[in-house]
Amino acid sequence: MFPWAKILRFGALTFSGVVVAVCVLLLSAYAILQTDAGRARLVGFVNRQLSTPGGTEIRIHRLDGDLLRHIDIEGLAVRDKDGEWLRLSTVQIEWRPTALFDGVFLITHLNLTGLHMTRVPVQENERSPAAFHWPRLPLRIAIDRFSLEGASLAKPVLGKAVAFRGSGDTTVETHGLIRTKVDVERTDGVPGHARLEAEFQPQSNRLGIQFALNEPSGGTLARVLNLTDLPSLSIHAKGDGPLDDWHGVLKVKAGDLASLDMELALDAVNQSTLKVDGHADVSRLFHEPLRSLLVGRLRFDAAVDFMNDGVVLRRGYLANELGTADISGELKGRDGDLNVALTCTPRGIEYANGYVTPLSMGGIRVDVKLEGPLQQPFISVDVVADSLALDTASAGLCGLGVFWFISRGFVQF
Repeated sequence: MFPWAKILRFGALTFSGVVVAVCVLLLSAYAILQTDAGRARLVGFVNRQLSTPGGTEIRIHRLDGDLLRHIDIEGLAVRDKDGEWLRLSTVQIEWRPTALFDGVFLITHLNLTGLHMTRVPVQENERSPAAFHWPRLPLRIAIDRFSLEGASLAKPVLGKAVAFRGSGDTTVETHGLIRTKVDVERTDGVPGHARLEAEFQPQSNRLGIQFALNEPSGGTLARVLNLTDLPSLSIHAKGDGPLDDWHGVLKVKAGDLASLDMELALDAVNQSTLKVDGHADVSRLFHEPLRSLLVGRLRFDAAVDFMNDGVVLRRGYLANELGTADISGELKGRDGDLNVALTCTPRGIEYANGYVTPLSMGGIRVDVKLEGPLQQPFISVDVVADSLALDTASAGLCGLGVFWFISRGFVQF
């Protein structure tokens, strides 16, 4: 008779032995990680995994906590080739191990304190990085609540020191779907609040976003933008769609000083193209004579291509009650090689005639070209008028050309 009983008993004993061995191994690893030497080894391993040789380095000073309920990280620093640019005093993670049985890595509370950013990091020169494919995660990641306390940005980051705090929640599904909500509030005595809600699906490259920022008069952003009288500022943006055909709207209002309302279309996958279409009231941002030229509702649309070596403005159009302007050009190279063409066509000539009395003109067209380095471009201006009159004298079609180098102040007719 075949010994089924012995085989079953042997199999049960073997399975029990494996389970006990795994438990002993896990308990031993847990016990080792409770020692200073074990945690130091884990910190060294994490630092090596998070850092790129010759590039960004992330360093954790100390790891604490019992690891099965809460993890405490003390002293997290981020460095580039110029040194440290960001530091976190503490990172506290409270998580629920039992949620792993449901396929969820659940962080009940993520608390960050003492974030300090001293400058903008140095941009690394990368050679045509390979296409990024979002990994399929073995577990769903959920953060019930996260908070950021005692955060600050040094003056080199925004032009003015800023202190703030933040809170929110985040979920990352196994197939990559990311949902997040973030609220940020100023803590340095200057009122201001911002809120971001975003959802990103890596598999379809679909991004949905809603953003709102409200800042009273005298706020930091108005100071950074150097707006006259430091008006209240509100920015609202929302959009949705795949990154190769993303559409959104943007509304900006700076008190009674200026306003902007536009639609956006973005292709960030195939051609890195941005198209905008809208209207603005911005004349009070400028001094004369630009203020009078930009008076009233300014209609605009543009299409911009972002290339590896620069920016190409394929189409730019401005129009108000005084006339229209068509712009095209490009800015390329590390030194900023500029090549721009601008054509202005006034709808009426009363404005120009008011500045050149007793000269009067009719049917004006102004062609402007800027060529050469951005800091020292060569500028040529051609003015064509269908008619020209000076007191009692008059003429038919006339033209005037002006050329100069902007840095030399030399004018040649």
